[in-house]
Amino acid sequence: MGANLLPFNAAARLQARAQQKNMSPLAQLDRLLESIIQELTLRIVVPRLSEFDSVWDTANSICDRYQIKSISSSR
Repeated sequence: MGANLLPFNAAARLQARAQQKNMSPLAQLDRLLESIIQELTLRIVVPRLSEFDSVWDTANSICDRYQIKSISSSR
């Protein structure tokens, strides 16, 4: 998982590991899951953000056309 880390990410992980020594196993798991989600977001979602915006706009226009109420507030 850490093979393609940028230098600032590697430094942040080293600091996090030093802090994890005093953490409970549940807190360590929570931090690990948060890190995994953040990394997935950066690698998958961010490069495709313009595609997401296009899909979002299309979905909104379909909802408007069929007068479907939005389930969330507008972005």
